[in-house]
Amino acid sequence: MGSGLDTARSFRNIHAYPLMQTKNDLIDFVMGEYMLNGNDLYRIGSGMQLTPEQDDSKAATLRAAFDRFKAKNEKITGGAPMIPDSLYRSYAPK
Repeated sequence: MGSGLDTARSFRNIHAYPLMQTKNDLIDFVMGEYMLNGNDLYRIGSGMQLTPEQDDSKAATLRAAFDRFKAKNEKITGGAPMIPDSLYRSYAPK
């Protein structure tokens, strides 16, 4: 379900990650230079500082991506089989 870490020397983020504050608390999601914490949207600065943002469109984009992650996560924790992307792409109907 992951896509690796971004190891560029200067700050950037080309991935999307959920963050767990506790083992039962999944409310944070980072995608690009934005972080969704519950219903609050923040922009992540180059020094990793968080600045509150009021962008309903960007918040909706992050919320949709986070909801997709949670749906996939629910399938896996419910017992769905996991297979590598390469195998899935080789045999999935197109």
